[in-house]
Amino acid sequence: MSYEFKNDASVLRPIYEKSFGKMLDTGFRFHSPLFENDPNGAHHQWSLNSIFQKVKKNEDINAPAKKILEVGSGPISFFESMFQQFPEIRKKMHVTAIDYVAPMIKFAQDHNNLDDSIQYMEADATKLIERFSPSKFDTILDAHLIHCLTNETERQNYVKSWKSLLSDGGEVYIECGCSHARFDTTRDDYFFLKDDGILLQQMSGHPVAVRWVPTFVQFQKLLLESGLSLLECELKKDWRLVLDHKRDDILDMDPMVARARLENKK
Repeated sequence: MSYEFKNDASVLRPIYEKSFGKMLDTGFRFHSPLFENDPNGAHHQWSLNSIFQKVKKNEDINAPAKKILEVGSGPISFFESMFQQFPEIRKKMHVTAIDYVAPMIKFAQDHNNLDDSIQYMEADATKLIERFSPSKFDTILDAHLIHCLTNETERQNYVKSWKSLLSDGGEVYIECGCSHARFDTTRDDYFFLKDDGILLQQMSGHPVAVRWVPTFVQFQKLLLESGLSLLECELKKDWRLVLDHKRDDILDMDPMVARARLENKK
């Protein structure tokens, strides 16, 4: 059975702008996850810890600041908590945090108290090569953006752009929710197209693709299309990713989290 549904980033953009705009208008406040310096921590604590340790070990005071691209930052960067706890690290990094949802970026710009350590920009992750010059970044952090790219071509263009954007030896850190035998979406009112790994949700009378939830094998295959060296890739079976923002409780049926680190070897 085949289904017709809307499936590209331009469809979700106005939906996100409306919903997150309402949240911000009602006084909702976002907070950067507390940096725990935990190499095994979920929700990018492992990647932040790796970046932190590498920058901290560099004692060359004349070394240029590491240029980091955070893709899908939303209204607050993963790095804000780190910089607040370790202000000396701020001189060794410069973070460009991007999101294509205008209210999110405006909120971030209005509430950014870290001078120029973090630069928030409205930008489309599927058009990064058009926006940034080659070899501009030393590190790319995918801030759970990948599962929002439900269109296969847009997803492929995004991962293939990494090689152009990274300097020699630059790295990508990424997490992605993956389906598994107990994965179930009925409680959260989604419909799952298993073969495509696509979650559909009814919006304004139309089915809209809202999340990409691949198998672990599909996730690995996509990463290899980037042309980067896959240094590590593992499925953390004790981690879960809650896709429905209307609940905070973590359930066994939620997607498992895969994490990966890639390197640009030119």
